[in-house]
Amino acid sequence: MEGILGLPVDPRGIAVSVHGSGSGRFSPRNMFVAHQLQRDGFATLLLDLLTDEEADDRRKVFDIDLLANRLLLAKRWLEAEPRTQHLKIGYFGASTGAGVALQTAARGAEDDDQLLFAGQQIAGCLVHLNHRFIMATDDQ
Repeated sequence: MEGILGLPVDPRGIAVSVHGSGSGRFSPRNMFVAHQLQRDGFATLLLDLLTDEEADDRRKVFDIDLLANRLLLAKRWLEAEPRTQHLKIGYFGASTGAGVALQTAARGAEDDDQLLFAGQQIAGCLVHLNHRFIMATDDQ
């Protein structure tokens, strides 16, 4: 996996971007959101969960279990990385990424410090998680 780690001075947490299909770590929208979060004191990780070859396989692009497994690997890396191991981890996802973020958060339900950001596409989902959610209502 490849990603871009953004670390402001004294971050108060880290938001991991889990983008949807057709998007990536270099997407202007994803980079804009990351810069806004960094400006507000959050570290960010813009992550491509698939290789370029895998991204051409539509089955893998929408394989929530595969993508959640990759996101859990990234979470373990953040927990071991000296620059980020002390930070609370949150996920930011929209579209397919929102489903991946939810699946990953559900698998780590024992972690009370996760914060999940999600777009309106999952507003109708009923889930039982021990997490705080920030939902966008107009993510045009």
